[in-house]
Amino acid sequence: MGLSIILRDSNGFVLYGKAIFIDMAANPKWAELDALLVGIRLAQSFNFNKVIFKMDCACIINRLCKHKVDITIFGRHIKEVRKMLDSFSKAEVKWVNRGSNKVVDFLCKWSFSNCCNLTFEMDYPSNIDNLVIIDAI
Repeated sequence: MGLSIILRDSNGFVLYGKAIFIDMAANPKWAELDALLVGIRLAQSFNFNKVIFKMDCACIINRLCKHKVDITIFGRHIKEVRKMLDSFSKAEVKWVNRGSNKVVDFLCKWSFSNCCNLTFEMDYPSNIDNLVIIDAI
């Protein structure tokens, strides 16, 4: 399984990126939730007050928006994510089409096919430069 996260500023500039290879099979819904949790912790470590998380998992976004009782293990984790989001002065989780985030998609596939991790800051790898520009537009 591969997870990837891109941290951008309000102008779309890449500040930080991470691709994580996890050597096990996982339910895609749980993988998306794990990626969101890593992103939240990353935003907290940068002491951001206002954040927007974008993901292509409508299931998680719907569960975050609907505050109904969910006694499943997954529901308990969603509740924990809501509490973590409350630590920001403003936090949104938005759905985006998978094709709208080419950098994240590329990094996820890259980490999976190479069985390794990658972390970078503003000096991101040159092979994703065109994707960064396309995603920012």
